[in-house]
Amino acid sequence: MTLTALGSGPLAVGVAAWVFNRHKLHVVMRTALVSGFLFYATGLIALGFDVGRPWNFYSALLPWRWNAESAMLEISICMPLYCAAFLAFENLPLVLERFYYTGSDRTRSVLRGIAPFLRRIYPS
Repeated sequence: MTLTALGSGPLAVGVAAWVFNRHKLHVVMRTALVSGFLFYATGLIALGFDVGRPWNFYSALLPWRWNAESAMLEISICMPLYCAAFLAFENLPLVLERFYYTGSDRTRSVLRGIAPFLRRIYPS
């Protein structure tokens, strides 16, 4: 639970930096996002052991093997989805910026083409 609580801190930093336009927090936001991803990834590893048998963790991907009465079912499904979807959404600008500065001219032109779409999705 502690890792989940620490991992949700970057969400508050992101809300303060993007939604409330606190541009001073953009300096801290990248570090916060990376630490949030690391906390959630570590929490997922701990979840694998908490379920009881980490070698059977793949059963969360097979709906016909789910135990509907298990309290850990929701956690086993929601935490990986959060890591895969929401944290990828949070870290996508960092990855694309890295590709822009280190990529070829073709990569830069593709990123310039999708930039207007990304500006509409991400708050300024």
